[in-house]
Amino acid sequence: MASSGTPGKPPPNTDTWTTPTPLADTDHKLLNEITAAQGDDAKLMLFGTEGDGDVWARVENLPSADGDFRAWTQLPPKALFHLSAAPNKDRLLVVAGVDNHGDTWQSTQIPATNNFTAWTKIDGLTLRP
Repeated sequence: MASSGTPGKPPPNTDTWTTPTPLADTDHKLLNEITAAQGDDAKLMLFGTEGDGDVWARVENLPSADGDFRAWTQLPPKALFHLSAAPNKDRLLVVAGVDNHGDTWQSTQIPATNNFTAWTKIDGLTLRP
């Protein structure tokens, strides 16, 4: 196995990161948690929950816009926590979360929009909230 660097030492870090910057947020959402996923349009979409479990989303204005995001919009009402998001086989974003009873719910991006379907329960999957 080829390696760069000094034997016994890890190779130099070639990853580069920009300095963290706050997202311009005129809405001042107080989010308890946040997750992100990239859609088929290459734009990053952020998802977060407020203290009462309301789910909010925010999308980049342009791919690789370096923090230039549209305003937060609320997904269909549902009190959820522990969000996760990823593209499905059709490259539409799917957001999943857990309610206070441990039931798991999902909402799928509506094609060619940044809107999402009503939440549907994932049967047979109950988690500890």
